[in-house]
Amino acid sequence: MKTYIVATDFSENSINALHYAGALAAFTNASIVLFNAYTVPVHAANGLISAAGVGKLIKENNENLLKLAEPVSKQYGVKISAISKLGEIVYSLDELVAHTKADLVIMGMHANKWSDRVFGNHTTAVVRKANYPVLIIPPEAIYTGVKKILYAFDGHKKFSPGSLSLLSDVVARLNAEVQVFHVVTPHKKENEYHLEESKMYSEEGNTSKDVSYDFKNVEEQAVITGIEKEINEFGADLLVMLPHKLNIWESLLNQSTTRSMCLRTVIPLLVLPNAKTLQDS
Repeated sequence: MKTYIVATDFSENSINALHYAGALAAFTNASIVLFNAYTVPVHAANGLISAAGVGKLIKENNENLLKLAEPVSKQYGVKISAISKLGEIVYSLDELVAHTKADLVIMGMHANKWSDRVFGNHTTAVVRKANYPVLIIPPEAIYTGVKKILYAFDGHKKFSPGSLSLLSDVVARLNAEVQVFHVVTPHKKENEYHLEESKMYSEEGNTSKDVSYDFKNVEEQAVITGIEKEINEFGADLLVMLPHKLNIWESLLNQSTTRSMCLRTVIPLLVLPNAKTLQDS
């Protein structure tokens, strides 16, 4: 059985992500670990609250998590366990994924606020560091099945069908159509690889893991604009991205297409771990 971790901060967007995860888990026969990472309030950390008071805060947090999990478990008929942990979410999730051997982390995304665009948020922080797949659920997204998957390929290197291996199980379980899509912008046109004809990728000859996919190149002034247009044209239910490793200048200037799509996407976005991230972890 698959295991999905749903990270929550008890906001409406994270609760919506839990419902999406519940429906997805029911369809794919998966269990859910509902997770909340929290920090002790500043006045408690400074000794203004007793140890007993801190213990009470932890107990209340655990109880709230269980209250959130129980009705969703009943509604979708899926097993949901609850875990809360004191600590920063990025590092706490790393430990929990390793401990539970989770297949996927699911998180909600707040509205595209100015502060998030400039400073990011917990979801973008997790995506930037994660060495596991992260499924981002935008506000108000409802699971109605996934029949069309749009894989937005980053043209910084030549496309390798092997990058689809991480998608093979998802595609098999959802019986979905896959389109590998690449936006060629005018200023990068001569320096980027173009995708080629439609092919079939077979992982080590295992036909149960075959991924049928089509290639498509589109020229557009901006990558984000091209992706958003293709989402509508293709009728995608799920957007998939595998981010390239940012150098220090790109990080400082926030020039991450994946990060921008996290904040703007209107359909669920699956961010696959970058090979370099896996090597660095």
